[in-house]
Amino acid sequence: MATPFSYTILTPDGPYRSGECDSLVIPTPNGEIGVLAHHAPLVGAVKAGQMRVMKDASVEKIEVTAGVVEIRNNAVSVMVEKAGPAA
Repeated sequence: MATPFSYTILTPDGPYRSGECDSLVIPTPNGEIGVLAHHAPLVGAVKAGQMRVMKDASVEKIEVTAGVVEIRNNAVSVMVEKAGPAA
């Protein structure tokens, strides 16, 4: 069973979504990166695309614009211009 960790998706209008998840998939300029609990610290670019948030057996797909991701202390912050449900 996966260890949950916290995540937040932030936009200039405020937090879009936050909570706990088992894993994240984030689009970057060099491809997608998968994040699990206890991931190494990282600051990187986010490319416009689809982010996936996995919790238990469900997957939430979120469209994001370009931005920045920071991973540290078992928490992920994704800062983008816009975020919304995937089409």
